[in-house]
Amino acid sequence: MAAGDPDRLGGYWVARQLGEGGQGVVYEAYDDAGGRVAVKVLRRGSRGKDFAREVAAAQRVASFCTARLIAADGSGDQPYLVSEYVEGPSLRRAVEEGGAFSGDRLHALAIGMMTALVAIHEAGVVHRDLKPDNVLLSPEGPRVIDFGIARTQEMSHSASNQVRGTPPYMSPEVLSGERAGPASDVFAWAAVVLFAATGRSPFEATTMGAIMHRVLTLEPDCEMLPPVLRSAVSRALAKPARDRPPARDLLLDLLSGRGGRGPGGALLDRGFSAAARARPAVMVASPPLGAVAERMYDALPSAERAVVPDVLLRLIQTGDGGEDVLRTADPTEVCGGRPGHETVLTALLGAGLVVRQDAGVRLANAALPRAWPRLREWLEAERPGLAIHRRLSEAARLWDLHERRPSDLYQGSALEVARTWATGGRRYLTLSPLEDRFLTEGLTAAARRSRRRRQVTAALAALTLVASGAGVYAEARRREAVTERAAVAAHLERAVARSLVIRAQGMRPADPRTAMLLNVAAWRIGPQEPETLAGLREALTHPARDVFSPPDAAPGTVYALNTTGTMLVGVREGVATVWDVAGHKRAGRLTGVGAGVRQAALNHDGSLLAVRDERSVRLWDVRSGRPVGTGFGGGYTFLVQESMRFSSDGRFLRLPSGMEVPNTVWVDVRTRRALRAPGGALVDELGPDGRYAVTGLNSVGTSRVRVWDLVSGKERALEYLEDRRDVTDALFSADGKVFATVRDGAVSFWDLATGTALDWTFADGAGTRHVALSPDGALLVTDDDDEIAVYRTADGSELSRVPFATSGVEAPSAFGADGRTLRLLGENGTVLTLRTAEPGGARAAEPVSGALGGTTAAAVIEGRLEVRNAETGGSPRSLRVAAEGAGADGPPCCEVAVSPDGSLVAVGGFLSLAGADPKRASVAVLDAADLTVKAVFAIKQQMEGVSTLEFGPDGSSLAVSPTQVGDLDEGSEAPTELWRWRTKKATLLREAHANQPVAFGPDGRTLVTGTGAVMEIPSGRVVRRLDAGIPVFGPGGRSLAMAGPAGITVWDTRTWRPSAVRLAAKSASAPAFSHDGRTLAASTPAGVRLWDVATGRSMGAFAAGEEAVDLSFAPSDGLLYTVGVRGEVRAEKMDPALTATAVCALAGHELSPGEWHRFVPELPYRRVCAPSTQPGQARSWS
Repeated sequence: MAAGDPDRLGGYWVARQLGEGGQGVVYEAYDDAGGRVAVKVLRRGSRGKDFAREVAAAQRVASFCTARLIAADGSGDQPYLVSEYVEGPSLRRAVEEGGAFSGDRLHALAIGMMTALVAIHEAGVVHRDLKPDNVLLSPEGPRVIDFGIARTQEMSHSASNQVRGTPPYMSPEVLSGERAGPASDVFAWAAVVLFAATGRSPFEATTMGAIMHRVLTLEPDCEMLPPVLRSAVSRALAKPARDRPPARDLLLDLLSGRGGRGPGGALLDRGFSAAARARPAVMVASPPLGAVAERMYDALPSAERAVVPDVLLRLIQTGDGGEDVLRTADPTEVCGGRPGHETVLTALLGAGLVVRQDAGVRLANAALPRAWPRLREWLEAERPGLAIHRRLSEAARLWDLHERRPSDLYQGSALEVARTWATGGRRYLTLSPLEDRFLTEGLTAAARRSRRRRQVTAALAALTLVASGAGVYAEARRREAVTERAAVAAHLERAVARSLVIRAQGMRPADPRTAMLLNVAAWRIGPQEPETLAGLREALTHPARDVFSPPDAAPGTVYALNTTGTMLVGVREGVATVWDVAGHKRAGRLTGVGAGVRQAALNHDGSLLAVRDERSVRLWDVRSGRPVGTGFGGGYTFLVQESMRFSSDGRFLRLPSGMEVPNTVWVDVRTRRALRAPGGALVDELGPDGRYAVTGLNSVGTSRVRVWDLVSGKERALEYLEDRRDVTDALFSADGKVFATVRDGAVSFWDLATGTALDWTFADGAGTRHVALSPDGALLVTDDDDEIAVYRTADGSELSRVPFATSGVEAPSAFGADGRTLRLLGENGTVLTLRTAEPGGARAAEPVSGALGGTTAAAVIEGRLEVRNAETGGSPRSLRVAAEGAGADGPPCCEVAVSPDGSLVAVGGFLSLAGADPKRASVAVLDAADLTVKAVFAIKQQMEGVSTLEFGPDGSSLAVSPTQVGDLDEGSEAPTELWRWRTKKATLLREAHANQPVAFGPDGRTLVTGTGAVMEIPSGRVVRRLDAGIPVFGPGGRSLAMAGPAGITVWDTRTWRPSAVRLAAKSASAPAFSHDGRTLAASTPAGVRLWDVATGRSMGAFAAGEEAVDLSFAPSDGLLYTVGVRGEVRAEKMDPALTATAVCALAGHELSPGEWHRFVPELPYRRVCAPSTQPGQARSWS
């Protein structure tokens, strides 16, 4: 912190300065709960009515590619704005360090910035200072920040007639003295896009006059931009403001240029989703202050960790108003000649948590006690005694300074207060040798004085009185001490519990099993803390399950995994050791395999070992320890950094090019001959069981990639494959159904059975390193040297990302036979075991529709309605409902809904049921118990089917939304139909558009649509409009959640104001409230997640990657029912005790006393995995 920087701004404590500009200074700060925010302190003059109006307008800006404004205060000498903290570099820094943007990444960046401008302009705000420094590249995509000089469009010209902004990004009219409007932001957007594409502003110059001349006269070169972006930027750079298109029109053009198939949701939703590809190429995280402190704390030995609170608490004092105030202390006062304290102080200085100032030391900033849960709890526990200790410390130093005169010692009440605190009122603070001596001398002197004054008779009389009085006093003090100790113990346990969650999260990739046990311990210690519950569920769902490191690991060892990942071989100095990875034990040992081995490979069952030195390749029978045949294949060369590996069935061995082997080849291990495709070309990649082969990898010119069926001897024709050049890698799924190629970092897929190209493409650099497919092709694993990412191939969703440094050369990953266990080979032979998301086999040929109500679950799977009890899985009922031809290649089928009490099921679409015309979109209502049809009716608007069905609260009404495809102009959307199904009468709700989800209020008189329209029922009159999202009402209708692509917003329906807390849930769907209203569940691409509604804090997730089409809580809230994307029904247990049992089962052992003392030195040992006879975590039925 620099001189003059504030320690605190309102309810926010400042940690560090992030940047400074002409309009103000931006700080990283923390709130009372440790939440991280960005605070901008504005220059003088930014206050009054304009400031208030500016804040109100900025708060109206939807959080699409912008940083959400949290709070503001313009009443003091330092007006400030508080916004969410956005992690990531500025666009300027990203370009300076990573180079210019191009291709899809540049297009996504442009879309993200324009999405932000649309959101800003639709709130009636003009940004006025869009520039590279005000665009941050977060992990979710670009965010436009800094409304510090923004102005509403309604402000008078005099309120904003100064030329404000950054000259190279100002529009001609602003530089000419005119008022900035939305068109000025559009001009700045175009200039920023050109900066991103070229690395410099198109109007940059050395003087202000030169900049103005270039802005007013220069027509920048846009030829380097892709066609759609080039057109948009050129129009946005028009000199007259009236010739520039509005931001909304430009965003529509940019989105259509990406090949969009229609609206697919609100415009801002589409822009937010499309912008996600503009993430920074290299994400250099700036860890939160609490994480920095925790890392320093973890690095200390346990004895020195116990000293940390004493050192830090000596640098905090209580102010006159009871507030916490930082103080500068002499190092000798802090350490008191104690070596452990000196070591800790050195560590704190090294971590930047403490700084030297004026020959003393002090906390680097006032935010640390809020940002670090441990210090917050330490401070809470010791706050009542801080002032007592401060006075004691100062008196002791004064006594020592004055040659320890007896007259300077404590006497009377001062001595009694200090003694009481020192003997029973402190928990973490310790007395320094000087303080202890001072207090001891004072007590000794007091006793000496007392002895001299006492007369024998008086002493005897007094003794009786003191005895009785002391008993009462002692009992009162004992009770007070018990209460204080209980409070201190509770604070301590909460602090320890939260810190264990942080520690477990940090160590999970390196030691998953211990991390699991720490999460269980955290929950056992602090079961009321949301963080411990979230950590417990994370331990159960996190993919990292185990780490194995060979006990004999040594430099120079060559390691390799077998093709199923169950065994690891390490070869060094002529000895090969085979390890059972899951069992952490040695499985075999061979000697005499050669001293110069540079590569190794192990087949699927670990029975055959291949080693390669600089002369040749040799095979060894692992069981007998004998060589198999003579050497072959040519020697290793360091010029080719590729892996040697067996085929999945062990019949073939891949040899990278080397000495006497100019090309990479696949060799038949029985005949020792290179495998060739029909026509004689060498095989570059081999499919499972040796049926399919690939030739032409890394080809140039007219050569191309070909896939061959080695059984029939014919080329396998794959759609569009003949157009691919420069393909660098190819891979197959183990079941032989999916084929993929890697080209320029993009991964494309084909169905081998049909030869058709699948609509899956990863173009975000996924293939720049090693890639692998799960056995069924449902998951793609990518490795970029220090992170492992798992994606779902069906839709490109990232399911998990785990930090792990792979070995770089050896084949880094292998899927187990179960298709879910993934093992990765890291440096020095370390093997990380991941449990990937449940692939679940191929999805149905058409999307599954599912719904829940009461304890009834219903799903339409490939034309059949399946109904069962959601809690028990019992009483399954099935009925064919889809008309012939409806489904994958014909009209869509079908939507399903369940009444709130679970007694009725409705299906909508092209139906085969009696009374339905199979050529007209219809709705049928059935009895859930026996699937007898109660009513059938054709919807009024005959379009492409039914997209939404929703029962009213009493089951007597149905909202039916038709399916409408194609590009829709505003106003051309078909309305939703409100049916009284028993009388077959309908009302058209014209403001409830087709293809949109809807939700009824509990009283049936309100309907909310996915576009945010709140309307009265049955009139359909719109009474207000909210942000778009998937709606769901809370219990009693007192709250409403809207799940949008950027998060979930909870509205108070009594005031129709949004909660200050937004639930961080990207692309959430199927939101559901618990019956007590405290918990909200939603499906996300990474799985079903839970949140605490009041605080917005995550309460964890269920199985990663297992999305749901509908969610519902059981009446007791003890179960969460889900219908999955393949129609499977699950009943997830909400009881954390069952989750803890499941986590302990994964860990496989109890936390030992030694491990407890290492990780939880503050508390006495307790078992965390007590034996349990409770059932598992969830039940599932398909």
